[in-house]
Amino acid sequence: MAEQPVADERLVVPAIVSVLSAILLWLVERNDAASDGQRAPSAFQGVRKPSISVRHYLVRIFRYAYCSPSFYVIAYIYLDSFADSRQAVALDSFNVHRLLIISVLTAVKFMDDMYVSKCHPPQETEQLALGINNCITQL
Repeated sequence: MAEQPVADERLVVPAIVSVLSAILLWLVERNDAASDGQRAPSAFQGVRKPSISVRHYLVRIFRYAYCSPSFYVIAYIYLDSFADSRQAVALDSFNVHRLLIISVLTAVKFMDDMYVSKCHPPQETEQLALGINNCITQL
């Protein structure tokens, strides 16, 4: 499937976004081929594949999250650690978008908590963190 050009060409996307999307695409394609349609149930599994590509999703996160490129490196480290620790949950096309946004959110919370806490009222941030913790404990 050929990648569509990014809608807003004025946006200067850092190279890490392209590199990360290429790595994730390779992992997803490899795991999709190996799974043979059999997916382990998990809190992060979607019912159907999202219509947006991983690259466009990363560009969208970059456009609206306003995080530095270093957060994407940290997010990939979180994704890699999660995949290594949970052999039953492979990164595939049904969960990559959800795991990606959670890893970016975790990286932002861990590295730049003062900025995030100024943007969101504390109760909203706490509810979001509790929701993510509940999803993780269901694994």
